[in-house]
Amino acid sequence: MNILVVDDEYAILDFFRELFGDIGHTLITASSVKEARKIIEKDAFDIAIVDFSMPDGEGTEVVRFIKIQNPETKILGISATEQCNTFYKAGADFFINKPFSVEQVLEAIRSI
Repeated sequence: MNILVVDDEYAILDFFRELFGDIGHTLITASSVKEARKIIEKDAFDIAIVDFSMPDGEGTEVVRFIKIQNPETKILGISATEQCNTFYKAGADFFINKPFSVEQVLEAIRSI
């Protein structure tokens, strides 16, 4: 499975690298909206995990761009603030609040 994680917190990116690397998935990371857009233009992903707050915009911009480029991609929105409705309106399939556990992430991935 090809997975994209977009978050400006390197600890979060490392968390997902360890989690998905351990179970054999291909993981690509981006730490800004601009970087994510470049990656999405070149590659398709089965799942994208997108944070809300980025240094150069909002994660909902990434969600909308993914849905234009590859509508089949399933999207998990994550945020330290309550952005559930904002993510769903942009096209996300599921949302979880930070901090989250491994179990919460895996359950979210299974549900989408």
